[in-house]
Amino acid sequence: MNISELKELKNFLNCYFNQDTDDIYISLEEYIKENRKNINIILKEIKIFLNDPEIGDLTRIKFIEEESDIYYAGYELTPIEWIQFIEKRLEEEINK
Repeated sequence: MNISELKELKNFLNCYFNQDTDDIYISLEEYIKENRKNINIILKEIKIFLNDPEIGDLTRIKFIEEESDIYYAGYELTPIEWIQFIEKRLEEEINK
């Protein structure tokens, strides 16, 4: 898979995790609340992004950092850990 094909994930990161984000966890909850119909789409792209063997970790990190504007060290997370957290949280929401 070409990482540029993950347009929904790119838009998600750009829209919800940018310079206007005060708290990444609150932003995620706002996304879930406002976009229940799109959760499956984002979750599918996250799974592709995290599990595609053609996408290496350095490429993943670069993509996340370029598409979001978060100081990950301040949250004591790596960019990949953040996406994994989002994946888990979206799965929880779907399974409610």
